[in-house]
Amino acid sequence: MREIIYHDIADFFDAECKILYTLTADDRQITDAVVKLCKEKQRELIHYDSSRGFYNVIAEEKVGDTFAEVVSQWLNDSYLNGKVVILHDFHFELDDFRSVCALKNIARESQNTIIIIISNVLNLPAELEHYVSVYEPPSMTKEEIEVLLKRELGTHWNDVDGKTLSTLALGLNEMDILNGIREIGSKGLENKQKVTVAFAKQKARMLDRTKILTMVNDIPAPKDLGGYQALKSWLQTAKSSINTSYFPKGMMLVGVTGCGKSLCAKVAAGILDLPLFRLEFGKILDKYVGGSEQKMDRALRIVEAMAPCVLWLDEFEKAIGGPDSSENNINQRLLGTMLTWMQEKQAAVFIVATVNNISKLPAELLRRGRFDKIYYVDLPTDDERRDILKIHLTKNELQLQDEKLGVISGKLDSYSGADIEFILRETKRRLNAHDSAPAEDIIARCIQETPSVSQMLFEDIDKMRREFTQRHFENVNGRVVERNSNPQEKHSKQEKRMLSPKRNPIKTHSK
Repeated sequence: MREIIYHDIADFFDAECKILYTLTADDRQITDAVVKLCKEKQRELIHYDSSRGFYNVIAEEKVGDTFAEVVSQWLNDSYLNGKVVILHDFHFELDDFRSVCALKNIARESQNTIIIIISNVLNLPAELEHYVSVYEPPSMTKEEIEVLLKRELGTHWNDVDGKTLSTLALGLNEMDILNGIREIGSKGLENKQKVTVAFAKQKARMLDRTKILTMVNDIPAPKDLGGYQALKSWLQTAKSSINTSYFPKGMMLVGVTGCGKSLCAKVAAGILDLPLFRLEFGKILDKYVGGSEQKMDRALRIVEAMAPCVLWLDEFEKAIGGPDSSENNINQRLLGTMLTWMQEKQAAVFIVATVNNISKLPAELLRRGRFDKIYYVDLPTDDERRDILKIHLTKNELQLQDEKLGVISGKLDSYSGADIEFILRETKRRLNAHDSAPAEDIIARCIQETPSVSQMLFEDIDKMRREFTQRHFENVNGRVVERNSNPQEKHSKQEKRMLSPKRNPIKTHSK
């Protein structure tokens, strides 16, 4: 039993609160603390779960079945006065209005009764909000994990590099750690690699249970990201601050879709040599009042427990939304939770937010101090297209002579990295389908048949460039976006050429 949980529960007992809702998957920690406190304070303890009903620990006997009916009778008989009741996995029964009424009656009518709800799901009806305190045990510290691992690993502590393993286990609860050790088995404890893999699996399972966070394991090398030279250079500088008190806050990437923002988030984790976690915003929304904020808060606490790490907020604008969002009320509350955390967090968490449409972001998210850098991602230049071409030619086992590479790069002017990747994959597919033409001819044909992102999103890209120019955002490649004093001023010839919807028009057939 962890001492911090024991003392937290003891404070609740001393405060004489009525109902404590403990949010945890490791119910043994809460149960052990409550049992110890009941013995010290000489209080009767009753357990309840849906399958076995009520059980009196001291009397060692079953004392009731259906929750609502039994509680109603006990309130009439004053049976609950002075007792402590643990309700295991009770969130299911809180959908029943009779159980809700029974809990409310206990809070209002019983004398000196303490109710402890233990569940890994928060289901708190509005009728109980004023009677319930919610408690989520803090994550295990590295020191606590080391003590646990030394006890369980024994003489194998040095064999598996216990210090490194303690870092890997950050964010796991005691049950997860013990399950990881049992999964390995006594013989496997001598194999450092097996132990490391087992704990990585436990962490992945734990994140799967949250249904909000995902651990990203496919981390590409910096060479797999064409261009982005200024950003890569800054990340190398930021890496030097990882183990100092000046841990970098993170960066926001905004700009044209399909230009590598998501890939860059993965590469950033690789350069910083930190684990990467993606926050699944679509799974945060909850049907219960306050449930979404609770999920967000819980996810952020898990991330802090796993620090140092990188947190990836993909398509951030869709999650938070703007003032015109149909879900504005809940979006604003989630934004408030996120902004408070970003401002006050002490944990070493590097944030990478990727954004396609910056107009949907509230102004307070863009102010200085939220991120160290806000980068603008534009369509690739000729040199960057050559880099991207080389990467995808290698991946698709295709070859082009240098002079042909320059010609193809010129034809891909105004195409995004995702466009180029698609064209080369399509080329490889046609070659596998026994197209006898040379690779460069097939590539040229695919370019003619594939409209670029700038053709399909001409007005959006035009608007984005004007906005980024006005905001003076830094380009990921170190180029300075030309700043026009008049936002309505016409684009330069180069911009017109890159954005012109007349290049590579989509062919249509007249009748």
